[in-house]
Amino acid sequence: MDEEDGYFGERGRRVQAVSWQARRAARLAELGFPDLAVYLQRRHVEQGWPIKRMRAELRVGRRWLLAELARLGFRQ
Repeated sequence: MDEEDGYFGERGRRVQAVSWQARRAARLAELGFPDLAVYLQRRHVEQGWPIKRMRAELRVGRRWLLAELARLGFRQ
């Protein structure tokens, strides 16, 4: 792999990450939430939704959702 491949590979990953972030934000907006923290407060804390149900509604992976719950302080 030469220098260009490394650059474009990293650039591609960043572009893909931004794309996924935009999709998640759009999905939250469709559901009526301004951001993930508000969504998790309502669904997880107030309504007691299980991880599986939130994953299905958000259309995200389990690992990502668990990491976000921890990052935002909803899970240790």
